[in-house]
Parts: sequence; C-alpha cells; structure tokens
Amino acid sequence: MGLVDVRSQAQDEVVERGNPDFDERGALWLEVIDNIGEQLSAAGFCTKVQIEEARASYDPWIKQVLVKQTLSMKAVMGIAR
Repeated sequence: MGLVDVRSQAQDEVVERGNPDFDERGALWLEVIDNIGEQLSAAGFCTKVQIEEARASYDPWIKQVLVKQTLSMKAVMGIAR
C-alpha cells in the first residue's frame, strides 16, 4: 500500500484592496487571534498582552495599510494503491 502519482499544486489565496471580499478575507488573522489566541498564550508561545497588542494593531493595519495579502498554501495529491 502507498501513494502513486503524487504531485503538489500551489493553491495560494490572494486578496487585494479593492476586491469585493477584501475586508472579510483580509481579516483572516483577526479570526485566528480571536479563536486561538488564548491557547497560544496558555501554551507559552506568547503572552496574553502580546495577543491583545496584536489584535489591537492588526485591525487598523488592515483598514489603512494592507494592500495585498497572500496566504501560501500547497495541496499534495496522490492515488492510494
């Protein structure tokens, strides 16, 4: 058993200011902060204050500075044998 015909394909998600879904998709990291910020803090990756500071600075940055955001992703596909 294993995989054959394994290949990878870039599936980047790009959002640019002016696109109709810019506000929603540009806020991805706000959602991450809101959903797992406490867990990151509890695990010692950062402090609660750092999470709060990130949240407070990111929202205005999206609204005023962000022009283009690329979420780099790659899909790997193969056929199970």
